[in-house]
Amino acid sequence: MSGWGSIYSNTVYALQTQSAALARLQDQVSSGLRVAKASDDPGSAVKIMDLRRKSASLDTYLANLGQTSQMLDSSLNAVQQISTSLSRVRELLTQASSGTYSDANRAGMAEEVDTLIEQALSLANTSNLGQYSFGGQDVSAAPYVAQRVGGRITDVRYAGSIEQMSVPGAPGANIATQLVGDEIFRVSKPGAPVLLGSTGAAAGTSPSSVRGDLWLTVRDGGTTSYAAASGLAAGSSSAGDTIVGAHTITADAAGSTVRLDDGPAVAFTAADDDLQLTNAAGQSVHVDMTGWAGAGGQWQVSRSVKLSLDDGATATTVTDFTQQAAVTDPRTGGVLMVDPSGINATGLDAVTVPGSYGLFGTLINIRDLLSNTKGLDSSRQQELLRQATTSLTTVTDNITQKLAAIGSRIQALDSMTQTLQAHRNSASDQADTLQNSDVVSVATDLARCQSLYQMTLASAAKLLSLSLLDFIQ
Repeated sequence: MSGWGSIYSNTVYALQTQSAALARLQDQVSSGLRVAKASDDPGSAVKIMDLRRKSASLDTYLANLGQTSQMLDSSLNAVQQISTSLSRVRELLTQASSGTYSDANRAGMAEEVDTLIEQALSLANTSNLGQYSFGGQDVSAAPYVAQRVGGRITDVRYAGSIEQMSVPGAPGANIATQLVGDEIFRVSKPGAPVLLGSTGAAAGTSPSSVRGDLWLTVRDGGTTSYAAASGLAAGSSSAGDTIVGAHTITADAAGSTVRLDDGPAVAFTAADDDLQLTNAAGQSVHVDMTGWAGAGGQWQVSRSVKLSLDDGATATTVTDFTQQAAVTDPRTGGVLMVDPSGINATGLDAVTVPGSYGLFGTLINIRDLLSNTKGLDSSRQQELLRQATTSLTTVTDNITQKLAAIGSRIQALDSMTQTLQAHRNSASDQADTLQNSDVVSVATDLARCQSLYQMTLASAAKLLSLSLLDFIQ
């Protein structure tokens, strides 16, 4: 009986083993999977999970790259349109500065530039996928804010972040999605300010912090001062003095005459308290001679001036023309250091800071020059229009460089995308190879297993059908 028990046990075990193998192979045929659960092949299951995890991670990177490429394409298109507008402004500026166009023609050009300013503002505030393209890390608010007077843009300020928005684009690598508009639409390599005008004001030697193109207004300060050593004082009619800045009074004790700068000598007496002196330029001063000590010599007389960068709304008063004056623009906080020693006239000086021009400031300045909002004479208007070409060229060159940089970044993203796609496909293919069934191999194994199972069944049926009588016989 022990022999029959062994035969029975072995036969049942063989049938169970082959039945399990048949079931497994049939599952592989129906599901197409070689490893449907970890117990099917623990070693392969671990490798499959690692490969699937890598593939999913690469899918995330690829999604970031796709979104970034879309945003950069939108940004590139906006910058290209602005660049095209600047080419048109250059054409208008070249025509206007030639001197062959009338005021009416230039006014029409100014209206076209004004339209291009509005268009540039809209493009600089481009948004994509609900995020502003040129605000850096600040993607929720428009990066450029315009100030208007009578509906016309008079100033545009950058209100975005100075840091780029970045997302993971590859293992260990971040890529910028939103750009910093102030890096694209402004040049930030300021040089020393240059003053263009006839007031005699000059740039100070100390650093200035103003940027771009602006205007310095020089006005009468209303106070005439004399060197203390001279004994002279302002005459009773000094409110009518027309000198500006620092001048020289020369007294001749022997001849009892006094003169202003290079003007004619005027005789005086110790009783003259309102003596009018005039220089060769026609500027005059009223002098009180009653305190004169009687000594001949030369002394400084100066008329204070008010310097302003916001059309006189705020001003810095200069009384000492030997010291630099700091003139602040309250709209930006920028400071212009002015050397007042050469000031000899009131008026309006154009101020330009090379290497610090911005897109909007340059366009607004060109529009206002074409409109002649400052009431300049024709020759000076032409001079400043030609100067504006330099500002426009600087801005245009910077934008052209940024266009090339954005284009290169898009190409790099395309290359990175192709590389990641290849890695993702490789990881996915490896996981599929480990997990999926080989149809031909499974079919062969299934046929073999079925044959073996049938043979086992037949053998079992034959053996288990024998009786005691069969053995006796």
